[in-house]
Amino acid sequence: VTLNLLLIPHYQAFGAAVAALCTQTFIAVAMAGLCLRYYDLRPSVRGLAGLLGFAALQLLAAWMIFRQSGLPWIAGTGLFLLQGLVSAVLFRLLDFRILKVLAAR
Repeated sequence: VTLNLLLIPHYQAFGAAVAALCTQTFIAVAMAGLCLRYYDLRPSVRGLAGLLGFAALQLLAAWMIFRQSGLPWIAGTGLFLLQGLVSAVLFRLLDFRILKVLAAR
């Protein structure tokens, strides 16, 4: 709330985006900390490397699709989502076998 009150009057939509990004980052870090503390989850180096590789590829793809390609925004968004799905499978962040088991329940 404080970030919204400080940033939105001066920066408008950009301020709202920055406040949302800060809030979501804080929540993600806090949730990761709670998982480490209460569930003793320890991510593997391979898992972290895959996640960082996926994030880097997504940033590169977003830059290329939205800044360099000249595609209309709707086509760029569809292409970005498709690229993200394929990348998640390639980096083994998404396993269709597990999704089938979850969907069957």
